[in-house]
Amino acid sequence: MRNPEMTKMRDRKLVEKFYQLYDVKRIRLEDVLFRMSHEIFFLDTNYIYKRIFYIPDNLSYYERLKEGKKPGPDTGTQMRLDF
Repeated sequence: MRNPEMTKMRDRKLVEKFYQLYDVKRIRLEDVLFRMSHEIFFLDTNYIYKRIFYIPDNLSYYERLKEGKKPGPDTGTQMRLDF
């Protein structure tokens, strides 16, 4: 069964890891997606890209990370899952 809360938590981690690798460590986009796909999340690279940039909540979270703003309590980050 699919759990929408778990999907949201996974998507948050996708966005955070993408931000960390692409914007902080400045790794090329293709390399970031490959690494996330084959070493971290084991999902298709196109699926990862679409989850980050085509889901409005995920895209707005990514934009907030880029702006350096801390996520508010309504963003669902109170349930933190670290790898």
